Amino acid sequence: MPIGRAETYSLGGVDSRSNPANFPPERALRCLNFSPLETGALRLRSGYTVPMNATNDTVGGIPIHSLLYYEQFSASYLGPQFCMYGKGSSILTFNETTKVSTVIGSMPSGNPWGHFRSKNRIHFGEGSAIPFYGYNFGFQNWDGTTLRPSGIPTLATPGTVNTISANTAGSFAPSTLGGYQFYEAWYNPITQHMGNCTQVGARVNVSATGSQVVLGGMGTPPSPEWVTAVGMTNDGGQVPYWLVDANGNHIVIGNTATQGTILIGNVDPLAELPFRNYVPPPFDKFARVQTKIFANKSGSPFLYYSNDESDVTNANYVGNPEESWPADQAEPFPTGELPTSIHGIRFEGWFFSRNHLAIWSLVLLQQGSNPWRGPWEGGCAGQRLFVNTPYGPYWVTPHKQIATFMDDGVISISEEYEAALLGRLGDSTLSQAELAYVRDPETRTDVLVLKGLDKNGNLMIVIHDFLIKDNRSPFGQGYEYSYVNMTLQTFCGAGYTPRTNAVDVGGTERLWAGSKEGMIAQIEDDSNSDNGAEYSGDYIGLIGLGPNRPSIAELEFQGDANLHVSYLTDESLSLGDFKDAIPPEIIPGASTRYGAKYSGEEARWLYQRLQLTSHHQDGNFLMPNPPYIPMPTYGVINMAILKLGAERPEGR
Repeated sequence: MPIGRAETYSLGGVDSRSNPANFPPERALRCLNFSPLETGALRLRSGYTVPMNATNDTVGGIPIHSLLYYEQFSASYLGPQFCMYGKGSSILTFNETTKVSTVIGSMPSGNPWGHFRSKNRIHFGEGSAIPFYGYNFGFQNWDGTTLRPSGIPTLATPGTVNTISANTAGSFAPSTLGGYQFYEAWYNPITQHMGNCTQVGARVNVSATGSQVVLGGMGTPPSPEWVTAVGMTNDGGQVPYWLVDANGNHIVIGNTATQGTILIGNVDPLAELPFRNYVPPPFDKFARVQTKIFANKSGSPFLYYSNDESDVTNANYVGNPEESWPADQAEPFPTGELPTSIHGIRFEGWFFSRNHLAIWSLVLLQQGSNPWRGPWEGGCAGQRLFVNTPYGPYWVTPHKQIATFMDDGVISISEEYEAALLGRLGDSTLSQAELAYVRDPETRTDVLVLKGLDKNGNLMIVIHDFLIKDNRSPFGQGYEYSYVNMTLQTFCGAGYTPRTNAVDVGGTERLWAGSKEGMIAQIEDDSNSDNGAEYSGDYIGLIGLGPNRPSIAELEFQGDANLHVSYLTDESLSLGDFKDAIPPEIIPGASTRYGAKYSGEEARWLYQRLQLTSHHQDGNFLMPNPPYIPMPTYGVINMAILKLGAERPEGR
């Protein structure tokens, strides 16, 4: 856990591509000599708190593999707030207000979920068929109250036309062009989705004006929410429309009814009964691209897409497009490779293989043009390794780079620390790593957070800090974190764009994470401990002191008096050879400035190590008002000046 400015691993200030003999001293010194008002001050990171402990749910300390934030629509600024999460095959919800977790259902396996949002519901799947009501569905959805399958199948046994008889209340127009064809379809009046319609018997003719039609032989829909919608074609027509009563209400037959009497032959000409509302296949990756949902299943080269939301506004479609997936609506990835990560950015689909990025445009498709742009070199290693930020999209490539798109090409923003940090990530587990983003101006946090396993299977957390910049690091710099008593397993909202961080009950956006221990943790907040446990920060930088080998006298700094200072004057020695400076003493006449004295030996190169352990009972990270008056001191080194003594001309 670094104090803040380290840009690589244990040897934080060293650019892994540079020869120390050519390392410019002004670059090495920049971390130790800066204005106290710069954003790059050395500081302990914020810790974490636990909104939900493992004891709050009945499943216990099983790792959380998927975590989603969900807020119900409300007239208030904040609606009812939940987190939905997976432990093994169990689906649970966590109520942020009551702090109560509830098991609401199950999945076929313990695989991580993919998900998307539509109409105040979360749809989620893990690549396996999900059984409901005797049918298999590709994914399911939750609206904060009820867990449902996504999609409605074609009804298994259509009814029959029992009778056509005279009735003074009836008002069917006599047929002259070949008759009427009746249709039925299962319909959910709560979600307003409808399955594919199916023909009811043969075409019928009506001879008398005062006639009624009785439909019978209808089976009970398997879901208690579903009813049977009834429609028919116009006389001699081919397209069925939903029947309406004299008041314009759509006609349905109740869930338990086996027959229905139709008295009026009026239809809604703007409500066609569907033929392409197929139940979605099992997918594990999803992306909303303007008015379509795209999806993919691991091992498939095709990108499937749902029916289009714009069809509803054109008034010729009944149902929810996001629950309707015709099998012929599929696009192969342009290079023929398997998609590894699919996302929606700026109304376009950003689709990745291991090696390439290709961008799909609905606008180009609607214009009759080729919808694809690219491909560009620079793939993405996994679905959860992509995140959109105010600065644009970022992702992790199979070459272990953090990449973005600029000037019609893919570029790396992590060159300085790729060998030292990202290169340690394990190849075999890279596709399971995750990338998140969080910004909090109060705690001066603006970071990408990368979670993965190293080559030995140990957890790694790499931070890309956008606030630490210089002319060689215009996108920010990287360092490494770890947490005490918590093994981070998954980020809230991982794998979906636009990604949704959790919002706490006070309305503040937070980075929440599910842990291996089965709890939900709020990380990168203003906590000054790891849920009550102390943690430590460590920074090491290599400083070039010039060819005249000056003596090193003292490190003067402003900030936390608990700083431990050590150093090494021989760049060929190891971490165990660092020497302790004299413990910091207050500078005469100052209240928060300290000096840590060295032994006075001369040096050409100096490894400077700064270590700080949290002591959360003594302070916090809150910014004073007005800012920096007085200067904050807890867990922070705002300014550091290395004081040097006499030089030896032409020293060797």
